[in-house]
Amino acid sequence: MCGISGIFSNYITEQHHVLIDKILKSQLSRGPDHQAMLTMKGNDSQAILGHNRLSIIDLSKQANQPMWDSTHRYCISFNGEIYNYIELRKELIRLGYTFNTHSDTEVILNAFDYWGVSALNQFMGPFAFAMFDSQTDQLWLCRDRFGVRPLFYIIVQNVLYFASSTRELAKFFNLKPNLSYVAQGLKYLVYEDGSDQSPYEKIFSLQAGSYLQAKLDVENKLSINHKVYYELDKNVENQANSIPMNDINHLLEIIYQTLEQSVNIRLRTDVSFALSLSSGLDSSTIASLVNQSHKNTVGFSFGHPDHANSEGPLIEKCAKFLNMKMEYVWPTAGEMIEGLYKTIEMQDAPFSSLSVVAQYLLYQKVHSCGIKVLLGGQGGDESFMGYKKFYIFWLQQLVKQKKYFSAVKNIFQLFPMLMAELSSLGIYWRHRHRYLNQKEVVNTLHLPTPSLLHVSHTQNILKRQMQDVTQFSLPTLLRYEDRNAMAHGVESRLPFLDHRLVELGLALPEAIKLRAGYGKWPIRQIMCDKIPNQIRLARYKRGFDIPLSSLLKAGLGHSIRTTLKNNKHGIHEFLKHPTKIESDFSDEQLLQRQNE
Repeated sequence: MCGISGIFSNYITEQHHVLIDKILKSQLSRGPDHQAMLTMKGNDSQAILGHNRLSIIDLSKQANQPMWDSTHRYCISFNGEIYNYIELRKELIRLGYTFNTHSDTEVILNAFDYWGVSALNQFMGPFAFAMFDSQTDQLWLCRDRFGVRPLFYIIVQNVLYFASSTRELAKFFNLKPNLSYVAQGLKYLVYEDGSDQSPYEKIFSLQAGSYLQAKLDVENKLSINHKVYYELDKNVENQANSIPMNDINHLLEIIYQTLEQSVNIRLRTDVSFALSLSSGLDSSTIASLVNQSHKNTVGFSFGHPDHANSEGPLIEKCAKFLNMKMEYVWPTAGEMIEGLYKTIEMQDAPFSSLSVVAQYLLYQKVHSCGIKVLLGGQGGDESFMGYKKFYIFWLQQLVKQKKYFSAVKNIFQLFPMLMAELSSLGIYWRHRHRYLNQKEVVNTLHLPTPSLLHVSHTQNILKRQMQDVTQFSLPTLLRYEDRNAMAHGVESRLPFLDHRLVELGLALPEAIKLRAGYGKWPIRQIMCDKIPNQIRLARYKRGFDIPLSSLLKAGLGHSIRTTLKNNKHGIHEFLKHPTKIESDFSDEQLLQRQNE
């Protein structure tokens, strides 16, 4: 992963160069290996492209960016990876193209020259890039299918500005926080909802699976064309029509092969890589598949093998099963508090849980060990119905379809899961507002009424599942992961987000994904004897264990109140009671809000 930035218009000023220089400095952790800015001219247009490079594939200086193609028509600033660059490179060589590097960046340039914007559908992997066409006076901003890599833009006075982050753009234009974004996140725990909103007013997020085409008209006015190139629902429908639904064994083999291919293609790197391992099914599955070809891979985990109140003991059991070496992250309360403020700075947007801080500290450990690529299990729950809520949605659908026998049968199958989750039922109850639209926005802040998220639990469950991929779950989690990884110059790779695997998972009938009281039933089946059964057949879901009460006792609340008071003049307009910080943000209030 890297950082990109730039400007497109019919003129470029010194002030524009100053801005891109500031963005490059602010995005240094996204690309610590090389930074550069390039100014270019078309016939009537001008542009600046900036790039922060994290060297992963082809470490030579010839692969630095911004990069021109061999004809000097196209110039690119690219963030991400094209995992199938080797296959595309061979095809382009067959078509007559030559290459000066072994990078995936040059593959994009030549692919764009040959296929045009339709090349986007050939790229496998996460990407966000800007492509300047000096011949036609156009700039293209393109983002991957699921929005794994960020890309923001703002248009002011006939000038298009863009970057991988928002902070410097917001400073430059003196923009205010987007309070609707904040209000929505506080109510639903959904900050990134698949729309074009960003944490700041007037800055837009390029939507996943889309591109923006900017050009100048005959009067030198900026013309913007925005188009979606990837439609998840249509691809899922095509997948559903092509797979053998009636042959379970054949279907499981297809799932295994697709997942195995997804993992293997993400092992293409010229630097060291490691694994993020939790006690969950998804990361353990990835670790097992990686272990087939790389026996000495190191795993990183938030927890401690000697602390029963963490995931550590079960992770240690899985690591021994796979014969993996582990690095554990188990910070003190003071380190967690310090990590909170660093996470706030790097996220540059609100987040809803201290687990985001734990993830930040995990990536910090990965960086300290000299690792630049980390594979994780994000995306499996969304694609294969790993969340408990999907059983409820499915039961509703069965009742609506008057399939009462199947509904009753599945209710009985749920009892073992309910018993295993007894200790977590309070948490699920506290978060019921996410589905019932009951929770009020925090009453200590001046915030607008959040827009109602359009969730219909009586609709087709497949559409509801796709909403988790495109709106309600995945986009926010991907934002957390990208910012935390990039804070430490580490690239996260997510095999479960291979578009082939996502489409396959979504296309499977609910009766296959939800079976015998389990979610993600196909993954559990294909991993039989490959990971410990205690993980494979677990009926509970456990995240990072971070007790807020112990952090408050260690001084977290005092630290928050002190920070707010020290910055009161900058935040007073957002507080309903600027003089009541001590009471509004007391330890009791902070603990109560977590439990709401």
